[in-house]
Amino acid sequence: MGGLLDALMSFDFAQATIDNEIALMVKRVRDGFGFSRESAALQEIKDTGPAGMFAANPETLERMHSATFMPELADRKLREQWQQEGSSTIHQRALNKAFDILATTNPAALDPAVDARIRAEFDGLVAGDSKLPEGWRRFDVGSAAPMRGRRPSRRRARKAS
Repeated sequence: MGGLLDALMSFDFAQATIDNEIALMVKRVRDGFGFSRESAALQEIKDTGPAGMFAANPETLERMHSATFMPELADRKLREQWQQEGSSTIHQRALNKAFDILATTNPAALDPAVDARIRAEFDGLVAGDSKLPEGWRRFDVGSAAPMRGRRPSRRRARKAS
């Protein structure tokens, strides 16, 4: 996790954002789900009836936003819609998210004087500034063009019998 790859020898900004989303999902499950008379919504179930459309109930939609994890990177659209919108990969969307994070000034950055004092104590400390790597650009996730440098499929071809 944390964007580390290749036996911890490589770092991938996109993988770090994907790993963050996975960790948030795990955290949501670990926090558990409460059960009470209010959350059971028995009256709502009774009013909707068998084979009713619960998603049409405002109360159900409200609970869905608090009871589920809504990912930013994982795409839950129907395949047809995903294809019409350019078939972007999670890695492309994650790189765009990392781009946005790195392109935004970090308000939590240390005061320059404090930063200088810390660096004086720890020789070779890596800069913690939020800066885009040179040459980075956002992916156009709306285009259907395949991503350059994409790994070939790991699926083995079936042998003819």
